[in-house]
Amino acid sequence: MTFTKLVDVFVPVTDLKRSAPWYEQVLGLRLLGRDDRHARLSFLEGTCLTLVQQTELNRYDEAPFNVNVYDAEKAYRSMIGSGVEIAEELAPFHHMQCFKISDPDGNPIGIVGWREEAYAGTEEAIRLGGAFLPVRDLQRSVEWYESKLGALVLHRFAYKLPALDKEVEAVSFANINVCLFETPRFSALAHMAFTIGSTDPRNDFETLRSGGIKLSALTREFNRDRFGLLDPDENEIGVIGILQVN
Repeated sequence: MTFTKLVDVFVPVTDLKRSAPWYEQVLGLRLLGRDDRHARLSFLEGTCLTLVQQTELNRYDEAPFNVNVYDAEKAYRSMIGSGVEIAEELAPFHHMQCFKISDPDGNPIGIVGWREEAYAGTEEAIRLGGAFLPVRDLQRSVEWYESKLGALVLHRFAYKLPALDKEVEAVSFANINVCLFETPRFSALAHMAFTIGSTDPRNDFETLRSGGIKLSALTREFNRDRFGLLDPDENEIGVIGILQVN
């Protein structure tokens, strides 16, 4: 497998004209382009957020993604002062400070304090932390992602999920920047969760197809090959061709 990075996180919204400016103003994302149904915005480093206009939203037990800020307390005070809806109050998590906000549709977004020395002095910068995906059986899903997508386990951990009022088990992957978490009230997301980049999507398509994975058609868009697949829990994931990462 040649999957190397997280390319886009997808979040369905009911009103693109309302949501796209909100993400620009509140998270400081840069609008790259939009049409009647999509708006693509860029985080500070590489990965993009694609908002998709839908009448039916995903149901999230956990935020679809979190962002890293240098100073979580400062960001928390600023967002309260700006009238942003706080979904979960600021609280410690291991060596970090975290809280959640809600977008105009009530989709939760995690904000995580991440005091890396390289980002000192860039307190206003917001970087993607990673994407989250619910699964029914964590161990089964981790083995599938490792064997089918070449995912590399970074961390295994447990944390309290207030929406469920209990601890959940989770695993994060280093190369594709995705975190799987096991939820007792699992249901697959209604819409595509994210796309991951492949340096050889045609070969990956044939390999996955021969392995019996459920795939959509291989298509070409803006000179890049792409296709979709379903993971063991029927979550839809996109695959798109990217240049070789050295």
